[in-house]
Amino acid sequence: MNTTTQQPLPEFLTQDDVAALLKVSPRTLEHWRLRKKGPQYAKLGKHVRYRRSAVLAWFESDNA
Repeated sequence: MNTTTQQPLPEFLTQDDVAALLKVSPRTLEHWRLRKKGPQYAKLGKHVRYRRSAVLAWFESDNA
């Protein structure tokens, strides 16, 4: 019997996590950040993180 369980998304997502979730390239997310588009994000030093709830809210909004 094959029981595959998916792990829930963590609260904070990396650029690669968000790119995979939205089916876009990480480069697209970089362009969106430069143009002040896309989901809200935070910079922690040189690292970019997205709050899962912000990504899902952005996707459901008219901005997506």
